[in-house]
Amino acid sequence: MDPCSFVRIIIGNLAVRFPGPPSSSSSSNSSSGPSVSDVSSGNCYCKIKFKSFPRQIVSVPVLFRTESESEPRCSGNVSKFAACFTLSKTQIETSLKKPKWSILSIEIFSRGGASCGFVANSGEKLIGRFEVSLDLKSAETKTCLAHNGWVDLGTNNKSSKKKNKPGSDPELHVSVRVEPDPRYVFQFDGEPECSPQIFQVQGNTKQAVFTCKFGFRNSGDRNLCHSLSSSSLNSVKEQTLKERKGWSITIHDLSGSPVAIASMVTPFVPSPGSNRVTRSNPGAWLILRPDGYTMKPWGRLEAWREPGVS
Repeated sequence: MDPCSFVRIIIGNLAVRFPGPPSSSSSSNSSSGPSVSDVSSGNCYCKIKFKSFPRQIVSVPVLFRTESESEPRCSGNVSKFAACFTLSKTQIETSLKKPKWSILSIEIFSRGGASCGFVANSGEKLIGRFEVSLDLKSAETKTCLAHNGWVDLGTNNKSSKKKNKPGSDPELHVSVRVEPDPRYVFQFDGEPECSPQIFQVQGNTKQAVFTCKFGFRNSGDRNLCHSLSSSSLNSVKEQTLKERKGWSITIHDLSGSPVAIASMVTPFVPSPGSNRVTRSNPGAWLILRPDGYTMKPWGRLEAWREPGVS
């Protein structure tokens, strides 16, 4: 079967540029945004929103009009990654029904006073807002550059009723690219620990393509399969510190020949106080593939979950 259609929205090359040097007090009379003297390279951030996806908050570098921009920031490639959204075929079709669901919104803020991380506080000030419409349908087959370059935030800040003279408003540099991200989707026909068949899925169609065999490091772990097939799933989940290193899954084609082995070399352990595996401590599988009569390492798969990513 062919891969399933996915598209990926990539936002990068973010920067905010203000008129005048940091010490300048000009443009500080506007009540709708911060003065130049209020802004530093460490207290500007943006909130990136698309449809019902979790909002992503990222820091934004600050430039001033007297400073020259680096060449990579003005290039057509999104070389400095800031945020990403991935849509399935169903989500793409849903967005096409209502054009407003295909609009990406970026709001830029400055922090006033003390704050911790990106937590909003009473000193938060809106600098401006930028919105861009995305062609999700075309992006299923080709890369679409929705925007790349500087945009005047004065014309995008809906909270500002006062029109400033040209060149007196802050500007946002951003690159927004939408590109195809086709994926083969596979589904276990049961708990992986119980060695089920593996189906390739495309829409409502499922086709058996592999079988698998789950391996345990020691005989004591074999009780897990029985636990998962019974009604005691909750008690298994409570054993968050259970050692999983040494677990493995062998993938066979339908003729029974092994085609790959995945061996867990680093257990997936959530960060303290959360259920999220972070990038600083990812789980890892060692992938082995057949080479003659032996299985040799082919690659290493690390996985974690980024904050704000669905």
